[in-house]
Formats: sequence, C-alpha cells, structure tokens
Amino acid sequence: MNSAVPDLTPPGKPAKTPKAEKAPKEPKAPKEAKAPADPNAPKKERAPRTDYGFRPDAVIGLVEGKGDKYRGHRKEWYETVKEHVGKTVADWVAATKKEGGDPPRGWLRFFVQDGSVTLTGGTVPEAKKVEEKPAAPAA
Repeated sequence: MNSAVPDLTPPGKPAKTPKAEKAPKEPKAPKEAKAPADPNAPKKERAPRTDYGFRPDAVIGLVEGKGDKYRGHRKEWYETVKEHVGKTVADWVAATKKEGGDPPRGWLRFFVQDGSVTLTGGTVPEAKKVEEKPAAPAA
C-alpha cells in the first residue's frame, strides 16, 4: 500500500496555499481622559425665550373632539386651557403660572401643535422675504 496521502482536491480548484503572516500592528497611544465637568461651576446666563409662535393677545379656541384623548398631566393642563376659552393667552399664563413648575407657555404650544387648541388674532406674522434685485445686464 501507498503511504502517501492522495490529493483529493477537485480538479477545478487550485490547491490552498498558506496565508502570509501579517506584521503585528503597533499599539495606539491611549487617549487622555477628559476632566469631569465641575458641578460647582457657574452656569451660563441665558436670556429667556420670548417667541413661542404666538403673542400674549392671541385668543384661545378649542377644536371639538381633539382634547378627549389626553390623560394624566396633559389632561390637567388641557382642563385649564378649556377654562380660558375666549380669553387671551396672557390671561391664561397669569392664571396658571406656578413658582418652580412647568412653564405654561410650553404646554400651550404643545396643544397648538397637536391640533387641539387654536390661537387667533395674535400670532406672529411670518417675516417677509427680501426680493432680490435683478442683476444689471452685462454690456
């Protein structure tokens, strides 16, 4: 018997050749750790936002059937809006403003965006686009 191992590779495939060894990569230098933020650092002064897409003289209105879906905290805020239908936004904000609580203007904006509340008469007009002057014809 023949002690040699027969080559059993199919005739269409070339025999496997050993892969060349890759040179080991040099390890990267470790990144420096960032210093943690100082919790006692003074906070930046920021101006309060004044433009929320409506003016204080806007009149509050409701869309029938849209506000029935709210539960929990949203429902409580929606009930306060329902009490002020026909009144101005400034009246509602003054009546619902709490010390250290949620700002009421954010809730009003949420209800307007959700479509359950409408504001009429005081919305901020869109800025007019400046028309470009036509270029003078080249002579």
